[in-house]
Amino acid sequence: MRGTPYFPNLDQFKGKILFLETSEVQVDPMSFEETLRAFGLMKIYDVVAGIVLGRPQNGVHQEAYHDKLHLIMKEFHQEARPVIGNASFGHNEPKCTLPYGVQATLSADALSLSIDEDAVVD
Repeated sequence: MRGTPYFPNLDQFKGKILFLETSEVQVDPMSFEETLRAFGLMKIYDVVAGIVLGRPQNGVHQEAYHDKLHLIMKEFHQEARPVIGNASFGHNEPKCTLPYGVQATLSADALSLSIDEDAVVD
């Protein structure tokens, strides 16, 4: 969706946690790196609060994806940005469904993501 009117503008990323996952597609690690680099060039890493990388389905390319994310964070001088990898959301098993648009806290030190407000309101 990059480059289309459907992709969020940079302001919409400010202070948010960026969730990344490859779905059931076993994206080649080089293509994954190119996507991560594009986000860096778009300045997304400059404004997000942190990143959570989903575990790829069946663990395919998992270590390579982690290496690529680490490389890109270094390339864009974002080594201090909180990042958690191997998260169980998206297209893997077992999975956790994450609500979007609610207050959450990401702690890379504690390797935790907490949802801080109700996702469903009566």
